Amino acid sequence: MAKRGNLPGAEALIGQQFERLYASGQYKEAAETAAESPQGMLRTKEVMERLKAVSPQPGQKPPILVYLGVLLQKGKLNPQESVELARLVLSQNKKELLINWYKDGKVSDCEELGDMVSAAGEKDLALTIYRASNASGKI
Repeated sequence: MAKRGNLPGAEALIGQQFERLYASGQYKEAAETAAESPQGMLRTKEVMERLKAVSPQPGQKPPILVYLGVLLQKGKLNPQESVELARLVLSQNKKELLINWYKDGKVSDCEELGDMVSAAGEKDLALTIYRASNASGKI
């Protein structure tokens, strides 16, 4: 009930559920559990690193993409998640997706994201990100 209402109190149970799913190889379900954790308690760099380390099952999305996809559906990514999403999308030469998510307010501004976007050749968007993240040295 606490999970559905995004209320505090279910942290230990959700953490245990994530660990159980991850340990049993149910990475998709573990990624969904982390993304939907109450108060964003499992939205950490450590969880993202663990999900990135898993090789995807044949015919399935990598767990990190499942995690980020659920978060995109729910709202806005934090800066760490935004950088990870940008890294994945730009490595597949799909910068249009990132641009659209940025315009839709789904990714957070940060200097590292600006650097990645700039390296991908999107100088105007990078400038916007630098301004919004107060990276005055990069402007």
